[in-house]
Parts: sequence; structure tokens; C-alpha cells
Amino acid sequence: MNLWRNLSPEEEKEFRQAAREKYEPFSDISPLWHPVYIDECVKINVERGVDVPEGVHLVKKEGQQ
Repeated sequence: MNLWRNLSPEEEKEFRQAAREKYEPFSDISPLWHPVYIDECVKINVERGVDVPEGVHLVKKEGQQ
């Protein structure tokens, strides 16, 4: 069962952009946020050299390994 709805490619871009605009690096990442938003927050922290917390995984797009 998926608690979050699937996003269209345009919506995914919007969620990622919103994370870039609103998420403060090094702040808490809520497990209640949409997985795409969480993924972008994790990427923001990784780009700044922060370890990814255990249990948080990057979202892979279809066809990615």
C-alpha cells in the first residue's frame, strides 16, 4: 500500500524545486513528507557532505540502477 500518490513528471519537478527552495540543509527530514521531497532533501545534504541517515534511501527512477 502506498500512502503517497504517484506524481506526474511535472509534479515531481515541482516537488523537487520546492524542496530546493524551502528545505534548510542539515535540518530534520520528516518521514511524513512525500518520498520525492525527502529524496531531494537527502540529495541536498549529500551535496553538502552530510551522511544519509540510516533508513533513508534515494528514490530511483525507473531504469536507474
